Order: sequence, then structure tokens, then C-alpha cells
Amino acid sequence: MKEYLIMFLSLFRLAGKKIRHGKNFQAAPVQRISPGARFFMKKGAHAVLGYNGCFSRSGNIFIGEQGSLILGSRVYFNVNAYISCQNSIKVGDNCIFGPNVTVIDNNHAYSKEKGVSTSLHSCGEISIGNNSWVGANAVILKDTQIGNNCVIGAGCVIKGVIPDGSIVTQDRRLCVKEMQ
Repeated sequence: MKEYLIMFLSLFRLAGKKIRHGKNFQAAPVQRISPGARFFMKKGAHAVLGYNGCFSRSGNIFIGEQGSLILGSRVYFNVNAYISCQNSIKVGDNCIFGPNVTVIDNNHAYSKEKGVSTSLHSCGEISIGNNSWVGANAVILKDTQIGNNCVIGAGCVIKGVIPDGSIVTQDRRLCVKEMQ
């Protein structure tokens, strides 16, 4: 019963986003977004949510005015997931994200002379293929491409290219194995 209530509440919540953002917001009608999850889009942002996505409680999704977030069907974000999209984040179908996962396509700009800027960002892209699993407390940084059928182990910090069928563990080894 609770599952149906969450889907019903999500429908209203997403209808408000559709009214506010028009063609820049598209979502399949079946979504499970916990009432405790925050979903914020700036004007000009673009979002596409595939069929039957799930955002568990205490999650935060932020899409900046130039950002484009595209999530495939049956994507699951566990509790306390954090997504910051200033440029481009694409997630394929059937992906699972463990608790406390961070996906962030931007950094604060930095220079030796001025230090860290609070208003300027350096942005990149993130792409995560179909059927991938990102373990608890993992951090996915800008300029990352994770292939299809990958496993990112708990606590990993990922930047760069991870080939299809890879398993990445926290000890920084990249183990390319055939998935069975």
C-alpha cells in the first residue's frame, strides 16, 4: 500500500515540475520518489526520467540552469543519494545506486592566485551504462564514462573511463572480468 501512495504522490509532484518547466521536463508516469527526497531544477535545466525510477528518502537532486539529467528506466537510488548536475549526467536502464552515493559533474573553479571560487564551476560530463551497480559511499566525478554491466565497489572515487563489464574495487584496482 505504501508503494502505491508514494507513486501517487510522485505523480502530483512531477506534474508540478512539468507545469513549471514545460518541455524541459519529461517523466514516465510511474515513478517512486520518496517524500523526503528533494528534486530541484533551475530555470533552463533539462531532465528526463525513465519508467519506474526510484529515489529513496533523503536524496538530493540538483540540476543547474545549463544542466541535463537523463535517467533510464528502472534506475534506483538508495537513501542519501546526491546528484549535482551543472552540465550533463546520463544514466542507462536498470542501474542501482547504493546508500550515500554522490554523482557530481562539476567542481568549484580553482587558481593558485585566487584560490577556490564559490561562484564559478568547472563542468564535465558523466555517462553510466545500462545494468551497472554503484556501491555505497561511492563518488562519481566529472569526466567519467562507466560502461555497461559494471560494478563500482563501495567507497570508490571514480574519474575517467571504466570499460564494459568491469568491476572496480576500493583498493584502486580495475578488474576487467566477464560478467556471467
